[in-house]
Amino acid sequence: MDPEYVVTLEIPDNLYLFSYPSAFNQIFRYTINNCIKHAKIEGKPLAITLSAKVVNDYIHLYCKDDGHGISKDLLPLVFEPFVTSKRNQGGTGLGLSVTYNLVTQKLEGEIKMQSLPQGGVCIHIILPNTTFNLKD
Repeated sequence: MDPEYVVTLEIPDNLYLFSYPSAFNQIFRYTINNCIKHAKIEGKPLAITLSAKVVNDYIHLYCKDDGHGISKDLLPLVFEPFVTSKRNQGGTGLGLSVTYNLVTQKLEGEIKMQSLPQGGVCIHIILPNTTFNLKD
């Protein structure tokens, strides 16, 4: 039986986070669940990639999927509370709103979402250097 989704990690081995574990737990849980709920194309396993890289004094975290993508109308609203395309299917529209608040308030970072030209979505989180450390 084929999996419904496959999650791939592309994270440097020497990257250590020194921050709020519960905040990161919620951020990753909500972003991955959002991909699974909204991006899945029937009959095709969903590929989700979590990656991280350090650029200057910031860590860039990415959550990409190869699913449906998101409409241009909905894209500017995704971080607003109660915005969902799955209201009649159990969605509350709070996951990405909570994620946005955790990233911008608790972690003092920024978060963006873009629809990818080849299909799918990329959530991009940028966090200051107080959040991470690179070990030799």
